[in-house]
Amino acid sequence: MEKPKLYILVVLLVMTVASVYSQSAKEYYDRGVKKFERKNFKGALIDFSKAAELDKTYQEAFYNKGITDYYLNNLDSARIDFTNAISLNKNDYDSYLYRGLIEYELNNYENSIKDYSTAINLNSGRRDGYFNRGITFSEFLKYDKATEDFKKCLDLDSNDSEALVQIGNVLRKQNRNDEALINYEKALIINDNISEAYLAIANIQKSKRRLDIALSYYNKAIELNPDSFEAFNNRGNVFMEQNLFDKAVMDFNRAIELNIDYAFAYNNRAFVYIKTNEFNKAKQDLDKSFSLNRVNAYLFRNYGYYYLAINEKVLAKENFKKAVLLNYKLEKELKKQINDLEIK
Repeated sequence: MEKPKLYILVVLLVMTVASVYSQSAKEYYDRGVKKFERKNFKGALIDFSKAAELDKTYQEAFYNKGITDYYLNNLDSARIDFTNAISLNKNDYDSYLYRGLIEYELNNYENSIKDYSTAINLNSGRRDGYFNRGITFSEFLKYDKATEDFKKCLDLDSNDSEALVQIGNVLRKQNRNDEALINYEKALIINDNISEAYLAIANIQKSKRRLDIALSYYNKAIELNPDSFEAFNNRGNVFMEQNLFDKAVMDFNRAIELNIDYAFAYNNRAFVYIKTNEFNKAKQDLDKSFSLNRVNAYLFRNYGYYYLAINEKVLAKENFKKAVLLNYKLEKELKKQINDLEIK
């Protein structure tokens, strides 16, 4: 599952005007700012690096070098940059916030929480520290603390629709779907252009077997975010359950176009191919899905159906059993098939 997006700072690159820095360091710095503003990030990085090299007390140079490294996905370098910036100014809220974001993306959740907490202690009136820490707590499975942080965002701004969406996400992780729905719907009252909220509501409605309602929400999610491979994949599942196989395959195709490594879309398309007796295509998709994700119970379920369809009963039974071992909820669906194959 993809990580949720954190709040990313609006980058304000401070231009120094005083002559406290050596002239050459300032010249490199100013040139780096101009290159950054033109989105010439590699060129900006060279200039900020030179400015920091020439004047090791130039806090803004380290800070902006960190931002540029972050934009270039040089996360380890960016973390060092912000550490250097913090060593020169221990009250720099934004450096703690950025370093916390980088620690999060490196899966160092405890370090991320420490940095966000320090930022919040420096300025408890800013929303971004609470929001990012809430997402990190959620990834760290500390749901109560995550909810507290998102509620703090709402204390600062009662119309914070993104915080309401995140509260909904935390509730969904705890299988509290009805409560999650309330928060997603509140978010859409404030802002009816949140693709993530429509997608989440669609997923909940699909789980409740309200397929027509789910379909309408998937349509809206895709309208707002036509690059959402998850929305195309999940809408494809609705079409598949409605026996609209051509539409399902079109959606799975689009999901794969958007994310060529999305194992679930290959697996779901394989299931359609099994239903439509296109067994060669099904096997190709199953194998591709297996190469990307080997712990998906529904993949082994579909392998079982594939082998059953081509009369490879031993392999069918083996795969059905693997599916149940990975997800006991599949036992109800597969128990009869397994029992029949045991008898034969």
